[in-house]
Amino acid sequence: MLMQVEEGPWLKFEHDLDAIVRLQNVMLAAAEGTRDEDLNEEFTALRKAILNVPEYRDLVPLFVKTNRDLKSLWPFFKSFDPQWEPRRKMVRDEFERLIERAEKITFAELKDTSDTSEWTGVESARQRLVAIKTLVPVVRASIETLISTLEFPNHNGGPPLDEHKAAIENLRNLHKKLGELLELEDVRQLSSDLGNGLLVEIARYGKRAARELRNDPMPYAMSATLLSILTVFGAPGIASYLATVALMVRKNMA
Repeated sequence: MLMQVEEGPWLKFEHDLDAIVRLQNVMLAAAEGTRDEDLNEEFTALRKAILNVPEYRDLVPLFVKTNRDLKSLWPFFKSFDPQWEPRRKMVRDEFERLIERAEKITFAELKDTSDTSEWTGVESARQRLVAIKTLVPVVRASIETLISTLEFPNHNGGPPLDEHKAAIENLRNLHKKLGELLELEDVRQLSSDLGNGLLVEIARYGKRAARELRNDPMPYAMSATLLSILTVFGAPGIASYLATVALMVRKNMA
């Protein structure tokens, strides 16, 4: 962990990604007008810690760099937009690249170099193919349910929320690539460039969808479950990704 956050009444952060997402959440609360002293102390501690890390400093939003406390931030948020939802969207947009960098650094720290067969029980390409034929239909059905939920929030028939549109697109791509994986007929195809390429794309779309849903506790938890199943297929990078996903699901559900 590169960030050294001073101790206080807030939770202890185990990873940079945890601390940076918490800083984003503090900014989201501040965008709605929350400026209590406890939150302000946490903001100043997180702000100091992140500005001391060269790997993050260049991507820290300007409004975080130029305001030392939440009281001075409030005029900025009010002048940006009188409504809180546009302010919240702006905060998420400004933190996007910073969170992406923290993900890369955190995942590199968590990367598991051990043989996945030790904990998945899948030792051969033939066993992986059997797992794919068994589990992919279940995963695709779950993705369809998740897409339906995101497309019609609260089942009121309204359009999808703006922050869900990218997640829906990646879930649809994930659903399509899983269908192509299901069509592989033998272990030679699974081990070919085609099979390996499909696994790479599946991992990419799955991680993107999870990342875009991290602010929605239940969809995020469901995406984590889907990613867990994908580890059995041998999708690259999923195992190391899950450690941080599980951490963030617990925080979001709290």
